[in-house]
Amino acid sequence: MLPDQIWQVVLMLCVISFGATMGTATVPHVIVGAVDMGRTSEAVGLMTVIRGLFIAVGSQIVAVMLASDTLATPDGHGQFPTAAAFRMAMMWIAGLCLVSILAAWALPRGQRDKAVPAM
Repeated sequence: MLPDQIWQVVLMLCVISFGATMGTATVPHVIVGAVDMGRTSEAVGLMTVIRGLFIAVGSQIVAVMLASDTLATPDGHGQFPTAAAFRMAMMWIAGLCLVSILAAWALPRGQRDKAVPAM
């Protein structure tokens, strides 16, 4: 099931891109709709910090996946990820992005009806 032709790789990258965009676009709206209006900036700021943390952790996990299967250069001075390592990393990313898409579509829709607190 791993992609071995260019059109399959392009399709997988499109799924990854769509899933990442859905996650990036929907999470702030969900947070804004779930907190009091007076706490919106705090919640969005915390979400930004947490997103940055998970981006850092995720990039390290991808680096480990790519380093798990390498080829040595002919002179033996370097190593590069194999095609299988790239496929494995892309499959994991695509799978998690599909989960993100499904989670975004499953979120309840509605308007925030909380009153603005008096200052």
